[in-house]
Amino acid sequence: MPTSSLSEVGQRILQLRSRLGWSQGDLASRVGSTTTQISKYERGAYEPKFDLLGRIAEALGTTTDFLITGREPDGEIEALVPRLESLPRELRGGLVEFLDRLLHVHDITRRIKPKKTKPRK
Repeated sequence: MPTSSLSEVGQRILQLRSRLGWSQGDLASRVGSTTTQISKYERGAYEPKFDLLGRIAEALGTTTDFLITGREPDGEIEALVPRLESLPRELRGGLVEFLDRLLHVHDITRRIKPKKTKPRK
């Protein structure tokens, strides 16, 4: 018996696919799957593997977070997630390293930022 969260993922896929006016076959061909598999996901019979879930999200113009949780993307970074997930592994690794260093520099800068003092009279 499928779990409610699994069923909700399928409902979100169905909702977005229908909104685009696509058949299950249309979505399947866009993500490299089969009509039968898309049907099983939408009915909650099976859960798509993460890499396929990412391709489904990208094709539907949403994020995996939305498909899993129902939370709408609420910012610029979240809107980029489907595109970032489609990057080759080595590029994603470089991006993660860059972002980690950027956040580290930001943290250090915040800690050493001079405190504002009152001007002397």
